[in-house]
Amino acid sequence: MTIDQLLQTAATIQRRAASTTDSHGSPVSATTSTTSVFCYIEQRPSAGSETLGPQNTARAEYLVVLPAGTSVDSSDRIVIGSTTYEVTSIPWSVKHAPTGVEHHVEVIVTEVTG
Repeated sequence: MTIDQLLQTAATIQRRAASTTDSHGSPVSATTSTTSVFCYIEQRPSAGSETLGPQNTARAEYLVVLPAGTSVDSSDRIVIGSTTYEVTSIPWSVKHAPTGVEHHVEVIVTEVTG
């Protein structure tokens, strides 16, 4: 299977500006640009959990594979269908070992709730 056969899911990468604060001191970030790409997404088997107060809340992580040359940053969001994900890792530019040419880009994301 080639990478082009794997990248079949439409996605939009939302680049966010650096956070500023509003008149009440609350953080505010705005989308500054969007990029449409095709990707592959799968849930990672090692989903973690967070403890929020007296309850444990499950938090699934997903691997997103993007085409070579895709510009993505650890502060970006990726929208796939009606679900928005936050990038939670430093993007990894995967290179073809014999040639050193970038093959694809991988990031870890978590679903944005609320």
